[in-house]
Amino acid sequence: MEQSRFKISTINQKGSAILIVIALIGMLTGVGIMSVDRATTDIDLAFNQLQGDRAFYIAEAGLQRAIAELRKDDSWRVGYYRQVLDDGYYTTSIIDSTINPALGDTLVIQSLGYFTKAEVNLEMWVTPEQLNPFAYALFSESGIAMRQSACTDSYNSDSGSYAVTVVALLGNIGTNATVTLSQDATVGGDAIVAVPGGISFGQSAQVLGDTITGADSLDLNIISDSEYVWAQTVSIASAGLSGTNYTYNSINNTLNVKGNGNVLLADGIYFFTQIDLKQNGQLNIAPGATVTIYLTGNLSLFQDASMNSGGAPSSLIIFSRGAKFSMFQDSQFYGAFYGPNVVFKGRQDMGMYGSIVAGNITMFQDACFHYDRNLGSYTKGTTGKINVIAWRLQ
Repeated sequence: MEQSRFKISTINQKGSAILIVIALIGMLTGVGIMSVDRATTDIDLAFNQLQGDRAFYIAEAGLQRAIAELRKDDSWRVGYYRQVLDDGYYTTSIIDSTINPALGDTLVIQSLGYFTKAEVNLEMWVTPEQLNPFAYALFSESGIAMRQSACTDSYNSDSGSYAVTVVALLGNIGTNATVTLSQDATVGGDAIVAVPGGISFGQSAQVLGDTITGADSLDLNIISDSEYVWAQTVSIASAGLSGTNYTYNSINNTLNVKGNGNVLLADGIYFFTQIDLKQNGQLNIAPGATVTIYLTGNLSLFQDASMNSGGAPSSLIIFSRGAKFSMFQDSQFYGAFYGPNVVFKGRQDMGMYGSIVAGNITMFQDACFHYDRNLGSYTKGTTGKINVIAWRLQ
């Protein structure tokens, strides 16, 4: 009897062990399946992450290529459609103020990157860096010489008259070459040159601001020949001129204001091959007008002659590819002049209000130059640099 009970007990124990083994096998199988499933999920996630990363970098390549195009031509708006890269592609588009007026000069670059089944959309907000050609009182390509009490200072025509807003500083001068100061010449501001050690001082000469040598050179060739051709085609020189005792030759585009003569220019673009203002001759700008002159020859202001006398310099902008700009005794000029190859000479109580960029600049015999700080905000084209304002992953 006892032996029968023992056999039954042994059989029960064997049955329990089998159940435990089966349960363990089931648990291990479940763990194995879960591990395989998790591994598969991790592989899928890693694969998807890889595809997403590759799509991201493809979209980024689209942004960078668009920026490179804008550096070459800030008017570029063509964009790209499905440009193949690394077995994927990008599509890039540009949004500007013609689409969204609120953007102003800001551009929005949108780039979609695609790789396998992954898509990434990137957006970058940029602005072309504007070129400010009249950031100095005087700037020259090949050198500046000031002597015999020649001077610079500054004022702000946007805030009041010269007498009210004049300060002894901020009448900065600069050159891609050297500066020579002598015989009581005074720079009411900074003197900045590209040549190391390129500032020389003579008797009682002084710079009231900082002196900087070895600065980066500036590219002054910002006005193309085609712009002068355009100006000649749109010039209103005949219709826009009025006054007395002057002559305008519509065949060769020369303007001659005779002694005691006067000319009034209406708002618009003008093209001249030469401008002469004889003794006491006057050239003025109509009230509220803004005049831009493209000049291919010389500009001369003789004794007591004046251009835009007392007016805001920003209302008279002259771009020149001529050879000379001469101002004689007691002549006055209120404007901004840009002529990278022009030789400028100012002498004997000449008064110039505004800004000048020339090939070479010489001032002497009490000739003073009064920089209008308001011209610092005048822009003409771009520097070729693109400033990034914001970036986001859409």
